[in-house]
Amino acid sequence: MIKVKHIYNLIFNYSNFSPSWGDRGGFFVLKTFIHYFRQNLLVAMGVVVSTAVLTGALIIGDSVRYSLEQSTFSRLGETTHLVSVTERYLRQKMATEIETIN
Repeated sequence: MIKVKHIYNLIFNYSNFSPSWGDRGGFFVLKTFIHYFRQNLLVAMGVVVSTAVLTGALIIGDSVRYSLEQSTFSRLGETTHLVSVTERYLRQKMATEIETIN
């Protein structure tokens, strides 16, 4: 079991620290973490920022899509029929055909 004295020596005086427990694997991991603390902090901050950017982009993308969809539906109103023609102008004959159908 790691004692508080060992952790204190590891943090504040790790150059001549020799742990009394057998496995030194944890010692080297902690020593490396302390030595590269700034780099580890920058990596963690980079992960936080990139996660926030990606999450925000997904939320904004869905919001924009929904608002455009609602805007389209409000402009259409209660449209029930669509007139699609291959010719550029509406002919009189077509207008009478539509009138007879309705």
